[in-house]
This record gives sequence, structure tokens and C-alpha cells, in this order.
Amino acid sequence: MHPDIKHRDDVSQLGDLLGDMVGRFGERHELTVKLEQAWSEILPAGLSEHCRLDEVSAGVLKVNVDGPGYMHEIRMCKRQLCDALNKAVPGLKIRDIKTNIGN
Repeated sequence: MHPDIKHRDDVSQLGDLLGDMVGRFGERHELTVKLEQAWSEILPAGLSEHCRLDEVSAGVLKVNVDGPGYMHEIRMCKRQLCDALNKAVPGLKIRDIKTNIGN
């Protein structure tokens, strides 16, 4: 076998891998945009001003809040928030919301 043929196979596999990664990144970015939009529509204005989405990891949405009162409000309605977000964003599977004070 000619050495260039092996090289082309490697390049082709790398191209396929990169294509898959870009596709998954695009899908994840689209879910993130939809999540942010749904979050801003679901939360009341008085609460959304004090809560910022941080990340989603393993089905857990992490939210930064301005203070303990806002943390308490999110905790009190997190089941309803999870349900509403999952309904508003097909493909999203949030099972819990964790809050953190700051940033």
C-alpha cells in the first residue's frame, strides 16, 4: 500500500471526527440559546433580574443569584421550573436546579 493512502484515511477520519464535534457544538449552542430564552420568559421580571444561568451539566441547571432570598424563591419552585423548561425546550432534560450566590 502506498504511504499516502494511509495518510488520506487518517485525514478522512479526523475530518469526520471534527465534523461530528462541530455538529454537537451547534446542537448544544442551539439548546443553550433556547434555554436562555425560555428562562427569561418563564421567570417573573422581578426574579429574573436577580438570577443568571451559569451552566447545565448532567441534567443539573446551575443558576447564580444575587442573594439568599432569590435562592430561596428558586428552590421553592424548582420542580415547576424544571417542568416548564423541559416543556419549552424539547431535547432539554433538566432534572434539578442548583443555586449559588454570586457572579
